[in-house]
Amino acid sequence: MWVAAAIIPAGVLAAASMRIADQWEKAVMLRLGRFPGLRGPGVFVPLIDTVAYWIDLRTFTTSFKAEKTPTPDTVPVDVEAVLFWRVRGPEKAALEVEDLPAQSDRLPPPGDEHALRRSSSFRHRCSTR
Repeated sequence: MWVAAAIIPAGVLAAASMRIADQWEKAVMLRLGRFPGLRGPGVFVPLIDTVAYWIDLRTFTTSFKAEKTPTPDTVPVDVEAVLFWRVRGPEKAALEVEDLPAQSDRLPPPGDEHALRRSSSFRHRCSTR
């Protein structure tokens, strides 16, 4: 009788602490404040460990608004850019970057007109029109 009284709360505790990581996610685990590793994808039960946060390994896009940029022949063009990014090293991203989604929004805008002027394909497209 007393064995059942101990097993039932332990089972409820294990079931309540069960976590499921999807195929594209990694869970950053902390064991008493230290980093033992990443978990996922799959099912895991962190009893002593806590899930600090989840890292998404899918490809994300960040778009930048149009900016007027002069071409080599001083014709203004609107330049819009889309940045595709993904986390390749989830352990390094977990330990060395404070807030990954917020840091990706701080990327510089694509208004680098010098890069456009140096681009031979852009120069060729502008000269053939």
